Amino acid sequence: MKTFVFFRFMASSAFFFMSIFFAFSQEGRPDIECGCDKTGRYVAPAVKNITVEEGSASNEGSSSKGKYKLYSSLESGAVTIGIYYNNVGIFNETNSTTGWGFSPDEDRFILFGQSDNMFWMRLVNLNPDPDKEGEPAVIVTGQNLFSATNLSSAKISFSPHGKYLLFAGLDKTSVDETRLLLYIFNSKTGDAVLERNTSVVGYASGASGAGWGFSPDAKDATFVYAYLIASGQYSVEAIKLTASSSRIIMASPVNHGQALFRFSPCGDYFAWVYSTSAGFMANLYKTNVENATS
Repeated sequence: MKTFVFFRFMASSAFFFMSIFFAFSQEGRPDIECGCDKTGRYVAPAVKNITVEEGSASNEGSSSKGKYKLYSSLESGAVTIGIYYNNVGIFNETNSTTGWGFSPDEDRFILFGQSDNMFWMRLVNLNPDPDKEGEPAVIVTGQNLFSATNLSSAKISFSPHGKYLLFAGLDKTSVDETRLLLYIFNSKTGDAVLERNTSVVGYASGASGAGWGFSPDAKDATFVYAYLIASGQYSVEAIKLTASSSRIIMASPVNHGQALFRFSPCGDYFAWVYSTSAGFMANLYKTNVENATS
């Protein structure tokens, strides 16, 4: 279901109007989170950067709430990572990693780097059996994703509640073509639930008409991304995610001008505001049903 709101203001007035609209329009709805009664302003799509909290020394750290301790050491160009739960070692590995960190829920851990011109990542489930905490960690995916020869702006982040892992990067395939690479993985199983490889213009920045992020509900159930396809033009998709797959709930292939993306506090609605030659258009979509493309 899609609802249109059309209005003609100066840009600043339009976005002020929408902020007021978003603040009061949300009612408690159970569509994504059963019994959700959140109200308030609509929020921007979001991701969470991987984090390691530093301890007493540069090679010591912990997950965000201290559930796990991490020790790292560098020797002969290789990094050794050790993770402990209640002083019991549950993960240890030595490799050529250049980055690592914990998920927001603390129970997943990611290592990544480049080796032999390949970008690789290793996703680790630190709590494979919630009924038996402290069991050895399980590597749920460890793979080379693609050639890193022309890769730039590569970013790895988690969804706000750690349900999914997102890889985003730009691949300069030729002088005239740059491709946006997006991969989303189920952070518990390592299953790829979304893969995108599409031509873009310029650089995806995570803001306005060229960026991405997840809905704020506890399931991180919806992902939205937009990318430039020509000067002043972009494409946008909103995608429903499940544990093992994804489906498009809204897609618009060509749009122009300034844009603003927001989710309702429960994530059951997605609002897209964009400029037109006559003013600003606001589209409101339910995220639990497929909407007509435009």
